[in-house]
Amino acid sequence: MEQNIPPTGTRPKRKPLRGTLVTAGVVLAILVLAAAAIYAVAFLALAPMMQ
Repeated sequence: MEQNIPPTGTRPKRKPLRGTLVTAGVVLAILVLAAAAIYAVAFLALAPMMQ
């Protein structure tokens, strides 16, 4: 029996698009959470002035 051993230094091919999409999704989620936090802090800071 022959074993197919890949040569040293080679990596199995992966899908680069999937990693890019995951990274973009994480960055987008962080930006949305940051915007929501800024909005909430501004609302809490300005709420007493609206009376």
